[in-house]
Amino acid sequence: GLELSAGAMGRQDTELQAQWSFPKILGRHFPSDLRFFVTHRDFSVPSSFKEALKGAAFSLRSPDRAHTFTYTAVLRDLLPVTGGVRRASNEVLHSRMRTAKSALTYAYVRDRIGKVPVPREGSFIGLKAEVAGLGGDARHLKASADVERVWLLSNELDMVLNLTGSLGAAVPLKGAGAPAISAAPDRERVHLQDRFFIGGVSSYFTALRGFASRR
Repeated sequence: GLELSAGAMGRQDTELQAQWSFPKILGRHFPSDLRFFVTHRDFSVPSSFKEALKGAAFSLRSPDRAHTFTYTAVLRDLLPVTGGVRRASNEVLHSRMRTAKSALTYAYVRDRIGKVPVPREGSFIGLKAEVAGLGGDARHLKASADVERVWLLSNELDMVLNLTGSLGAAVPLKGAGAPAISAAPDRERVHLQDRFFIGGVSSYFTALRGFASRR
């Protein structure tokens, strides 16, 4: 069915969204949805820019929802911070201000931990691969993997051991046009918004001790 929503994703982030959900495709049980969205994200403090997005996305999931294929088409405006306590970095100022991205993404999730505040046992695996370049000016291959394992060491002491890890890589494809400030102007690079940020915002995990978010 049709669902309209508007909300705040953080202190300064907002999103308007219209979503149509389909329980079956061609008579088969493949949950899917079509979304149209307008989003504003504020990374002023950690990354010295804001971002405005307008686009659409279609997602198709396996019956067990472990596998998801998503096609996304989005127009992105990069808005450098021009005032306040922090000014935009040189990397932000020399990035392309408007980009169009058309990408196909595959995601696999196996969650044996569940939505619990303090997990005691279980494991989590998240894999994601993205190909951008079906249209627009964003052209790259990007992949990431996130794993987590929790062991219960002692019931009496309520002690657990939790290990997490993340790995990712992004490689520009021929024709990628993000400018570089420390290399030849025609060097191909991944657009700023598609790179990985220390701090875990680009992955399933949201904390990397010793680093602020999105550095």
